[in-house]
Amino acid sequence: WGAAIDFGVQAGNGRTIGQSSLFAPLWQDDRSLVFTDLRGMFDNRQAREGNFGIGFRHMLDSGWNLGTYGYFDVRRSAYGNTFHQATLGVEALGEIFDLRANVYLPFGDTERTAAATSSSTSHGAAAVVSGNQLSIQRTSTTTTSTVVEKAMRGVDAEVGMRLPVFPEDWNLDARVFAGAYSFEADGVGDIRGPRARLELSARDLAGLPGVRLGV
Repeated sequence: WGAAIDFGVQAGNGRTIGQSSLFAPLWQDDRSLVFTDLRGMFDNRQAREGNFGIGFRHMLDSGWNLGTYGYFDVRRSAYGNTFHQATLGVEALGEIFDLRANVYLPFGDTERTAAATSSSTSHGAAAVVSGNQLSIQRTSTTTTSTVVEKAMRGVDAEVGMRLPVFPEDWNLDARVFAGAYSFEADGVGDIRGPRARLELSARDLAGLPGVRLGV
């Protein structure tokens, strides 16, 4: 196994994400590999994230690669709050199919104030006579609302399949993925549902070994 640099873009109807990663072997033999995986993410909402991981893979006689990995994640939200998380996962990678499952465990300060807004409500007016002076007295109430960000613990899993779009000897690859996720935190509603994505990648971009562009 060799080192690889990945660049990717995920476009959505409300959020666009740019990603980059560096995969580098730390030790390997004919069947096993210890590697590091360093990733960076940014989006159009001013959020930033860094993932610093280490993992292990072992190739079976059948051609499947079985692996496990762990990451230390640092995320700065669009509100300027910073959260920390551990990610633990397992994977099975084949020529046609990929399977992955992850557990996300936030730690440290998992709740931060994001923003506060104030609004005033008038309760009417009353005439007040003092000596020979007539004045109008108004009564109002000011309400302050606070928005809180919370880091949520959760799990996700997905299965991917290589699409027979490009010949095997080309440096182009197309894969489709489908999966599900579930996240929860105290005091907020659970977030869970399905997801799907299509990944296109070009290996050895511009004739540079190990450079790959993905969308």
